Amino acid sequence: MSTLSTSPLGSAADDGENTPPWRHWDAQIAERVKLRTKSGYRVNASEVSRYGYGSIDVRASYAHLPCQFFWTWLTGKALPVGHPRHPRETLLTPFTLSLQLCWSWGVVLASIYAAGHFHNIFVSILAIVLVMNRTRGLLHTFHYTSHGASLSNMKLARFMGKYFMSIPVLHTTWNEYLKIHARDHHGYMSICTDADPDQRFVIDHKFKPRMTEREFWYAVCVEPFLPRHIWAHFAFRLKHNFVIPGWDEKVPRILFWVVLFSAVTYFHVWPQFALYFLFPLLIVTQFSSYIQHVSEHLWFPPVQQTQSVFEHVASLTWGRFLGRPYPRRENAAGLLVYVGRLVIWWLKIVVIDLPCRLFVFMQDLSSHDFHHRSPKVNFWSITRERAANELSPGPWGPMTETWSIRESMLVLRDHL
Repeated sequence: MSTLSTSPLGSAADDGENTPPWRHWDAQIAERVKLRTKSGYRVNASEVSRYGYGSIDVRASYAHLPCQFFWTWLTGKALPVGHPRHPRETLLTPFTLSLQLCWSWGVVLASIYAAGHFHNIFVSILAIVLVMNRTRGLLHTFHYTSHGASLSNMKLARFMGKYFMSIPVLHTTWNEYLKIHARDHHGYMSICTDADPDQRFVIDHKFKPRMTEREFWYAVCVEPFLPRHIWAHFAFRLKHNFVIPGWDEKVPRILFWVVLFSAVTYFHVWPQFALYFLFPLLIVTQFSSYIQHVSEHLWFPPVQQTQSVFEHVASLTWGRFLGRPYPRRENAAGLLVYVGRLVIWWLKIVVIDLPCRLFVFMQDLSSHDFHHRSPKVNFWSITRERAANELSPGPWGPMTETWSIRESMLVLRDHL
């Protein structure tokens, strides 16, 4: 386990030797983003790995494209607009949170209906992915709500979390989740240690320090498909819904599933219900969340004696974005070369980025690094706030980013 102590940051008014390190970081970033690479791209404000695109600001290369909201969603990264806001300025109202929940459940119901109505293999696959995407999205909405990052009224937040984001998707109870996640995972002294349930999860899946490359790729590609892990996930959900909670939690959960199973039986739709709801909810979600979970943090970090707590926590995670630099006409040898590069760029958008966004990094997950810096920023605003803070990261230090799942896995491989 890490043993860390907070180092003094100094006074914000100091200009000499006592100037806190982060003042120098902010100044360096401000100068760096004014530069351009030899190929004409803007220089990135974040730190990068050796497997990415060097100092190129990938997201800035999309800036001239129309529909910027779409590119922010697809890449997971926003362009910097405005100044950082206080987390409470990003909170939702009960109405907007209700819209979020209606949209998620609407997608689930529409997907199940479409798959049962059209009887097409491609529609069926898309329906399974979308149901998995939205049920996982409900888990992450619950996650933010439990952090106080959805509503200011925590009594209402707890009610909505329980009945619309937890019970219908077999998620853990509010109190149990706070212990597992907010206390043991978000704790500055416990994150990425053996006290962190998330690190214990990767240990159970055979990740360890100083593992061989063969062991690493076996843990990534084979381990999640072993029957014992699939059953363990299912057993965890059953235990945290019907065994561990008190009767005030167990009764509404039992009632909900009894009524739901009775309705499914009455309408004779068990095949559709099992394939298009239970299968993505309990099975497909395991493989989606596994890719996300493994690449989420720098597991088994070395003990750091020279970093502040803020710097250490920031070093354990990074922005996981999807994309690549938009081709520049000036860098192509001719028009045909440029058109060819453009076709390949769009093809990768459709074949790689879109499936990865839908299957792995739904909702806020691309900006999970910023969630650890500011856990009370709402998921609707986290990309904007991360971009605004990227230029002035403060005591946390410069942000880091990758631009593919492969790049994130290679970073983790090199570390382990």
